[in-house]
Amino acid sequence: QNGWMEKFLFIVYCLCRHSTDFSLSRLMEVARSLNKSQADELSLCAHYFKHHGHHSYAADIYTRMNDVKSLVDLHVEARHWEEAFSLVEEHPQFKVAIYMPYATWLAENDRFDEAQKAFHQAGRSDHAARVLEQLLRNAVNEKRFGDASYYYWVLAKQCLENAKDNVLDSSLGQEMVDKFTEYHLKADIYHVYSAIQKYI
Repeated sequence: QNGWMEKFLFIVYCLCRHSTDFSLSRLMEVARSLNKSQADELSLCAHYFKHHGHHSYAADIYTRMNDVKSLVDLHVEARHWEEAFSLVEEHPQFKVAIYMPYATWLAENDRFDEAQKAFHQAGRSDHAARVLEQLLRNAVNEKRFGDASYYYWVLAKQCLENAKDNVLDSSLGQEMVDKFTEYHLKADIYHVYSAIQKYI
């Protein structure tokens, strides 16, 4: 045990000083020689690989440890979305932890349509509504009336769904119906604007 620890610390020391491919491969050999009961040592190896951008090595260790949360965090921080999504299929409890940062990342990169859908998948309709409102403002300001009409139609449809979900709350249900009428009318108006715009 003492001999193993001395070798481990020596490799980590070499990595911290030089970070050579040889030292990395040696550390991975050490990590692979560990068993699941040596969780602290495995976590230390994974942390080093993660910190230095060797995500595949870190992912391999977290998978062996069955540490799904750390694996999710690794993929999210590295923006490896496809790998993160594949985990949701078997571990749906991490859906919000993956789709919230994914939706935020999409919004930060001006991919608002995709962000709006991702917020819905994360169960955050409030964030999705804000993104949709931003899409609407952008479309109107840029005179993309066809897009504005579509976004108002989506808002109207969401209000109608909310009204159905709140049939027992008459005041809230009526508010949603009123908003549905308003947004549906605006969708029709911008649709007409779009048609006229094509002939100007």
